[in-house]
Amino acid sequence: MTFTPLPPVSSAATRALVALNGALLSIGSVYFAVVVLGALLLLLSWATSDCTRAMLRFADVTTRRDRLRVFLPTATITFLGVAIGLADAASSAASSPVTAVLARAGVGSHGRLVVQHRDYVLNNHGGLSSDTVDDFIRSSNGTLTPGTLTPLRFALGTISYPQGNLIAPSSAIVTVPARVLPPELTGDIDAPCDRSVPVIVGDQARLGVGALIDIDGRRAVVAGFDSQLAGLGRLLVLGSNEQLGRCAFPEKAYTLVAGPADEAGSLMRAVTRNGGQAELTDARQLVEVYDDFWQGTVAPPEMNLFLQILLVAVLGSIYTSRTRSLQLQELRASLSARGVPVRVIGRASLLCLIRDALLAALLAIVPFSLLTAATNSTQFGIALPVGVSGLGAGLLAGHAAMLLGHLLGERPVARRLDLAGELRKAI
Repeated sequence: MTFTPLPPVSSAATRALVALNGALLSIGSVYFAVVVLGALLLLLSWATSDCTRAMLRFADVTTRRDRLRVFLPTATITFLGVAIGLADAASSAASSPVTAVLARAGVGSHGRLVVQHRDYVLNNHGGLSSDTVDDFIRSSNGTLTPGTLTPLRFALGTISYPQGNLIAPSSAIVTVPARVLPPELTGDIDAPCDRSVPVIVGDQARLGVGALIDIDGRRAVVAGFDSQLAGLGRLLVLGSNEQLGRCAFPEKAYTLVAGPADEAGSLMRAVTRNGGQAELTDARQLVEVYDDFWQGTVAPPEMNLFLQILLVAVLGSIYTSRTRSLQLQELRASLSARGVPVRVIGRASLLCLIRDALLAALLAIVPFSLLTAATNSTQFGIALPVGVSGLGAGLLAGHAAMLLGHLLGERPVARRLDLAGELRKAI
């Protein structure tokens, strides 16, 4: 028997998670560079106090085996940093091939595009009739400069080896006019479809030139490579309208057509006259809509994972802080009986926390790098960077969990210090 909770989905919560992901990455590099340096300086300044040094020395003796206080935040920082970086990289990588293909076709950020509607999200079963577009271009009787209008296709498909083994179950398949591709990567554009179609593939596939692949069952041959990423789990495949488009897209539709404002407007009106739906937009708006789609799709699950890890980190920090505080009660009583001010003891306790936080930050660098590399090796379409923004975001969240655990775990125990009782135990 299973139970599946199905509360109403909150669009506001989704937007909040996306905003939280962006904020952590924006603050992460600053936190890594400034706060960690400030904490080191604070650690050095406090270490000049004799009472503080004594407290650290006694605390080390008392809790020498309490390695969980460092290993737990180390793991927390590692997993949180990778989760935050994955949410950002997966969404930002999705639009990079769109921008690259538009640039290859000579479309700038403000180039006019004819699309089905302004809020159209690429690959979501929308398109313009290729017959209408081709007829419009042919019927212009030379009034259009050759290459003025550039039809493009963006679709999703399955890439596999001829033997049937999958390479990428969801790939970004893009076709452009053959004139924007190098001649050596197009071959004979009038060749029959029973021949292998030349394509350019993402270099993450690790295929060689001449390798045979199947694109939704259509045989193709690798003629070149592209370094563009295509989004989480996706591999880029680029071919020509005249070959890959003609042979692999029987539905006869273009995703969009790029061109100058006047020509694009004329084409839009021609499509609507033939009963189709078409609107004008520009490359910048198209990419923004696509980015919003991917951020809303990828970032919330990753940020939910982030919140779950953060909750475990807070609970673990409360446990370790409380355990440490109980171990130090006798030491606190002894120091208080000698006239050491309570604020000095509290400051030394916080100093121990900062020391553990800085040690965890140093220890997290290696596992964060290894886990990032492992993530990149198992997912097409993304390349998580090993940088200070992702690691800094993990540090910020992990250190916040440590501080919250200190406030909720150690401070309440310290405030309930039974001075007489602890001194009697020591006798």
